[in-house]
Amino acid sequence: MRLPEKKNINPTEIADPLKFYYLPISSGFYKKRLDMVGSMIQNNKYARLLDIGCGSGIFLKELETKCKNLYAMDIHRKMHLVKSMIDKEKINAYLYEGSITHLPFDSEVFNCIISVSVIEHVSDLDRAFSEINRVAQKNAIIVLGFPVKNVITDTIFKISYKLLPNAKLEEEHVSNHIEIISAAKQRYKNIEMSYFPAFFPLSFSAYCTMKIVKRE
Repeated sequence: MRLPEKKNINPTEIADPLKFYYLPISSGFYKKRLDMVGSMIQNNKYARLLDIGCGSGIFLKELETKCKNLYAMDIHRKMHLVKSMIDKEKINAYLYEGSITHLPFDSEVFNCIISVSVIEHVSDLDRAFSEINRVAQKNAIIVLGFPVKNVITDTIFKISYKLLPNAKLEEEHVSNHIEIISAAKQRYKNIEMSYFPAFFPLSFSAYCTMKIVKRE
């Protein structure tokens, strides 16, 4: 997994988990999230790949290897920090500001769309999936990653959020995995899911990735 050098990347919002990618204990889990998404999009060279909710740009160095044209967007107003990072890391990417419920792109543009730990922050899931569907080309690969809500993960996130000053968990995670999966199944039939740890049932796991193929 190719990550930017720590000295080149900066957090972009109060709930940005950037620091956890570089801490000895937490880095394994946070990198695992990216590995799960990466394994689902595989090593195809997509013409246009979109990272929705790119945050500080932690995944862009790896995603650049999987596409010809890389697009990244987020709702935060600190895209200049992401631009500084990609310049230092020599990453070629087009950066945009926008919301997952109002994507700033024309229809049917991307043949690969990924979003890591964003959809759980969205209350209007139907609108979010509608926008993702709109900008995706026919047969596009869509991969979403999101945490599984249970007693164990609730405890972990409560501890983690104590290390993120001014961030409130109850205001950040407004949709749980059951609601997200249900909203996806209402729109798509071609859905594949994986979760971690894989030897636990989904409801007792920590993180889930969902791969969707847009057929219509």
